[in-house]
Amino acid sequence: MERMTTGWRLVVLNGLLLSVMVGGLAVTASTDVEAARLVIRWTARTSFVLFLLVFAASALARLAPGGRGALLIRRRRALGLSFAISHGWHLVGILTLARLDPELFGQLTNIVT
Repeated sequence: MERMTTGWRLVVLNGLLLSVMVGGLAVTASTDVEAARLVIRWTARTSFVLFLLVFAASALARLAPGGRGALLIRRRRALGLSFAISHGWHLVGILTLARLDPELFGQLTNIVT
């Protein structure tokens, strides 16, 4: 299992898992608009977790040298790329919502955001 969670394999594995999640959300939703909103919501959550892992890696490595922090440091680049994939799906969800229901999109956003 150690080899499967290193480098590009981790990026590909996370990308596949995120794609399966997005596909599952799209299939289970009753409407396309609901599917887009679910994708936006869930990819925001996955992006947050991945960003937090990348951001906290060096601090955790200092607090617990040789433990989980060191593991995160070794995988930080792959986790960062996984964050980018998750955020890319997030963008796809936002653009899909804007295309499918511009009125709802306008209500949910404002000029500042």
